[in-house]
Amino acid sequence: EVLERRLVVDVQVAGNEKINDAQISSVVDVVTGTPIDRFQIDRSARRIEELYHEKGYYYARVSIDEEELADTGLVLFRILEGDRLKVTGIRFTGNQAFSDKQLRRELETKVAGFFRKGQLDDDKLDTDIANLIEFYRDRGYLDIRADRLVQPAPNGRESIVTYIIEEGPLYTLRSVQIQIGSPEGQQPVFDQKQIAGLISIKAGDVYSVRELNNSLTTVRNAYGQMGYVDAADTQSNNVFRVE
Repeated sequence: EVLERRLVVDVQVAGNEKINDAQISSVVDVVTGTPIDRFQIDRSARRIEELYHEKGYYYARVSIDEEELADTGLVLFRILEGDRLKVTGIRFTGNQAFSDKQLRRELETKVAGFFRKGQLDDDKLDTDIANLIEFYRDRGYLDIRADRLVQPAPNGRESIVTYIIEEGPLYTLRSVQIQIGSPEGQQPVFDQKQIAGLISIKAGDVYSVRELNNSLTTVRNAYGQMGYVDAADTQSNNVFRVE
């Protein structure tokens, strides 16, 4: 004998004030009219919790109304949001080349103060990591790796954010080679000495993505000012090579 699985009659949420129904529905994959799947329901509950954590509600908890599910087939997610965590401390580990003060300037996350809420926000934490990586790479640390660790306090309202840094080696420019090409029979627009005078990088400098791009832009602009507007990009892209 084959027993038919009960169907989901509806999917609802209760207790959510900080995040609206539409946002929650976007992470729930339980569909009305499909067979009840306990694994799918539990997974959706965890996804709702993760959504709250991303918004700084690290103590949010989601439960299933078991009675409604058993009696009617209604999937009802009951949400206990809790308080949004405030950042009361920011720490760094692994940073040797730059001080905590220097790195803290690159962060969007701020410690709560008298005039600042300092609320924890995963989007800002992601931006912080991207900013730290860019900061290091522009200063020659091309292998930089960074992560963050959020430590909620027992009171459920405060947290400390620790940024974990693996700096890696410092890269410098071994050489800067200027290569100039021009159509056969034509003189180059600029010679090597002129190009060298335009660029701001030289052998022995710390490898900086920003300085490299600035030098490329300067050379492109120089070609454009000489009337080579269409050719500026193609003629300047390979005008020097760094190692």
